[in-house]
Amino acid sequence: MLRLWKHVSYVAPICHELANVTPGLAPDQALLCGLLHDIGALAIIGAARSKPELAENPEVLDRVLSNLKGEVGAMVLRKWEFPDYFVQSALHAEDWMEDISHEPDYVDLVVVAQLHAFVGTPAMARLPRLDLVPAFHKLALGKLTPRHSIGILENAREQIRELRDLLAL
Repeated sequence: MLRLWKHVSYVAPICHELANVTPGLAPDQALLCGLLHDIGALAIIGAARSKPELAENPEVLDRVLSNLKGEVGAMVLRKWEFPDYFVQSALHAEDWMEDISHEPDYVDLVVVAQLHAFVGTPAMARLPRLDLVPAFHKLALGKLTPRHSIGILENAREQIRELRDLLAL
């Protein structure tokens, strides 16, 4: 659970910064998409507490999370009557190579923000290069570069710290 909160507290401010440089996307909505993209994982972890076969077997729980968190998150957000772009962000948050729309959208923000969040971690070894992901080329009017990405991370650093303090991480 702590790992999940740390992840979303990093992804959300990056979504906000990416929306700042991408016309047509609202930074506040982007921040919320970043916070909610893994809501399905929270629901699964909560349910797993009452299922010893999951709670006592982290490998199985990780597989369940990997396979179902997007669909469960989409169901939760639909139930809560969130706009469809939140639902889509949860459902497609890890569809790294998808190109669902030709215009940049909140799914693109979440995908790219997550890849930024994984930079420098062991997870990067199993993920695609940022510049090969279709979403990367749609943000910031297609002018997002590795140098620009570093600037976005630097701008997000203070927001990340504030959000982590707020969430007591």
